[in-house]
Amino acid sequence: MTAVFISDLHLRIDNPLTIKGFIRFLDTVVSKAKVLYILGDFFDYYIGDDDCNLLYEIIVNALIKLHNKKILCYFIHGNRDFLLNKQFAKASNILLLPYKKVIYLYNKNIFITHGDIFCMNDISYQYYRKFIHNCYIQKIFLSLPLFMRHYIAKKMRFYSKHVSYKTNSNRFDINQNDLNYIYKTYNVNYIIHGHTHCPSVYKININGEKVYRYVLGAWEKHGYYVKVSKDFIKLCKFYF
Repeated sequence: MTAVFISDLHLRIDNPLTIKGFIRFLDTVVSKAKVLYILGDFFDYYIGDDDCNLLYEIIVNALIKLHNKKILCYFIHGNRDFLLNKQFAKASNILLLPYKKVIYLYNKNIFITHGDIFCMNDISYQYYRKFIHNCYIQKIFLSLPLFMRHYIAKKMRFYSKHVSYKTNSNRFDINQNDLNYIYKTYNVNYIIHGHTHCPSVYKININGEKVYRYVLGAWEKHGYYVKVSKDFIKLCKFYF
């Protein structure tokens, strides 16, 4: 059996291709696995568990079917869906994990995260992240009517895309100091994350030890996933 990792699907109701692709991915790739890890930015934006729209229903039903097959599903928040909470988790039978987690799979210590918390070169984003994760700010936002929350989220999504297109991508990546910190603090040889939308596999030498970093890509015309078994870890593509 295998474990499967995905991130950055950016699901939204006006992009049915990705929604259908994800459901087919569950039916084909994940149905043969033991566990699925969703590492954030599952939704393009998420404004609260009380927004029970059509996309919410489609995804909840798909994840319930996964649960009925006795396949576990874990979720780590990203920068687009950090307001996903216990109500959605209960409805879909997923298990919420902290923003960073070390898991032990098939004799491998693996550090998993969405990735944004370690992109310290992106100083403006780190200030923004601190602001939006303030519990009082979140309470104020969640108290707003749904139409206002949708409006704010769409504006923030537009701004985020506008900035990322005009900025050097190195600013958004995890730097070497961050990698050294992860390795020394968590004693891992494998790191899996998303956020940067730059799918690749990096082999890094830290103090004479080999550390492998698997970076997941965004789901656009096709999807990316990392597959872990007792024999291998590999980055794969999934064509819709």
